[in-house]
Amino acid sequence: MSVPIRQPVANWFARLNHEVCRGRHLVLHGNIDDLVLWDDEFARFDTAFPRFLAWAGYAVTTCYDMVDGLTYPDDGSRSFVDARLDNGAASLPAPTAAEANADTARGRRLSAAEQRLRERANSTTPPAVRTPADLLAVTRSLLVQGDRACAVIIDQADLIFGREAATEEGYQLNLAWLRKVLAEEHYAPGTRNTLMRNILILLSKRVGTLPDWVHLGHPHVAAFEIPLPNPAERRIFLRGAIDGYYHEGPLDPSRHRAAVESLTSLTDGMTVRDIAALGATSHLARITPTAARRLVMRHRLGVREDPWEQLDRNKILNAETILRERVMGQDAAVRAVADMLVDARVGIDFVSDPDGPGSRPKGVFFFVGPTGVGKTELAKAIAQLVFDDETAMRRFDMSEFSQDHSSERLTGAPPGYIGHENGGALTNWIIERPFSVVLFDEIEKANPRIFDKFLQIIDDGRLTDGQGRTAHFSQSVVIFTSNLGADTLHRPVPVVTAPPVARSLPGQGSLVRGALAGRPPARSTDEQVTVESPTRESAGSVSRLSYDEVRRHFERAVADYMSTQLGRPELLGRLGGGIVVFDILRVEVIGSIVAKFLSQLAASAARRGYRVTFDQKSITEAVTAELTRDGTGLGARQIKNPLLEQWLRHPLNRWIIEHSPAPETRIRVGNGSAGPPFVIEVLPDVS
Repeated sequence: MSVPIRQPVANWFARLNHEVCRGRHLVLHGNIDDLVLWDDEFARFDTAFPRFLAWAGYAVTTCYDMVDGLTYPDDGSRSFVDARLDNGAASLPAPTAAEANADTARGRRLSAAEQRLRERANSTTPPAVRTPADLLAVTRSLLVQGDRACAVIIDQADLIFGREAATEEGYQLNLAWLRKVLAEEHYAPGTRNTLMRNILILLSKRVGTLPDWVHLGHPHVAAFEIPLPNPAERRIFLRGAIDGYYHEGPLDPSRHRAAVESLTSLTDGMTVRDIAALGATSHLARITPTAARRLVMRHRLGVREDPWEQLDRNKILNAETILRERVMGQDAAVRAVADMLVDARVGIDFVSDPDGPGSRPKGVFFFVGPTGVGKTELAKAIAQLVFDDETAMRRFDMSEFSQDHSSERLTGAPPGYIGHENGGALTNWIIERPFSVVLFDEIEKANPRIFDKFLQIIDDGRLTDGQGRTAHFSQSVVIFTSNLGADTLHRPVPVVTAPPVARSLPGQGSLVRGALAGRPPARSTDEQVTVESPTRESAGSVSRLSYDEVRRHFERAVADYMSTQLGRPELLGRLGGGIVVFDILRVEVIGSIVAKFLSQLAASAARRGYRVTFDQKSITEAVTAELTRDGTGLGARQIKNPLLEQWLRHPLNRWIIEHSPAPETRIRVGNGSAGPPFVIEVLPDVS
């Protein structure tokens, strides 16, 4: 008969009590090393859990671990177990599996181990229960007796029965004993004057390493994950702990309550032990509990200064100019990023609960457009601008995540699977470098299952890895890139014109609404649809498309992919105005890009002692002529490689190795004609 728990305890005890009343053995895993709320106080799990068993009606409880052997929560349990050992009650009939296979080498080893176990159990001197063999010699004696209801707890069960112990002598015999004990049913009187089944409780940090038949589908066993503390438990703990935090003055009751509520919300996903450590962080950093978000961030991230708050005002105001120096011809994309930086620095947002645990990334973008137009370069520029470190950007090539199991590489394999101990590539990065830019490149090549992870990042700003650690994205910028629609840009593009009142902002409006309905955006009766060929005068060329035409083309390609091909239209709603379309490479931008690469070559030569100048005009004309003839389908990448690589860099390096010019030699690269090969010559020293 189930008796409701009425004292203040962790709420999972009520669910656990239901399993106990059903008479099932237990496999407990999860948050088993934390402090647990029982009877209005927080205690170690190995203290609180035996108290629960005593409350449930068990008269005898004993716990075994490989270091301390058998321990007891009370003298009554110790006396009962010692009495049975003194009376030789540990004499056991042993399984005969080993004897049946004694003609094999494995059978002989099992038989020898079994014989040693039987000798321990039948010895006249009570054994010192230290090893697993000692434990198995007495466990069944306690579970088959009918004098008192007994619960035997085996801590570190994965080290005894898990796969890592498979090479230990007697491992198969241990499993045979465990299988037999779990299948037997023996009842004894409990403290509530009812018969209770004697039960075995296995505690395991890594339940997946146990044999599947132990915790999956066994009719006599309930596998139960001990959860992290819920808001009520965290609130109770913080009410008593917050007075020990750093204070600059006394807290009045209203500020005390407000601090408790803020910290209760912000500590979601933390253990009680971790929350207790907030007090030490508070004193070390001299942060009061009234600055709850700053305190939790300092505790989680371990940093003194927030790079976002330290962003210089002038740097933010000049962000567009700074970014345009690296990414040319992409005014719309640069402006969108600059707006994000302003929003992140000022901090005004649509937030109902400023202390809510879920905090979206500082920025979420979906960069889409032709290849080689600056999508990755803009991500690097953000990392350099905000964090003063281009290596603060981590790129994930999503073509490597096309298989069904690929998502596990981002967050880590579950317990019991190969690679679990390594964690996930994405979660490891964010835990180690929370202030960073995360780039998911060519997202359309990823397995559709991975998009569940992306939704968690966009909505909640966090992911939990296979080891139970939480990675927080609240201080990062998340960027998805795609070339969706690039291969169809040369085809006729439907152009929709609407009255000015009906027009929407880029990336929003009818595009999102139509995609969310799982169909192309609906057109009003006032809209006029025409089909314009992007080729216009020259077949195969897209250079004459306006940016608005390019934007509409790629927005429709993204909407079609997410709503029709992927079947996840909700992603469009999450991204909203974060869909940023990159323009095609235009002729008027080529000169600036060439100048940038020539400047890099000259700087590299200067570091090696040579003063190199380039005939920028002739080189730019040659590059422009080449791109105009062959098209700009590969974007700016082809400017650097192969054009400037083959025309300038290789010939210059070869010329230097052949002529061995002296340091500080002035070298000119260029010619008077319209194209390569370019002449390399030494200029006279004018000093």
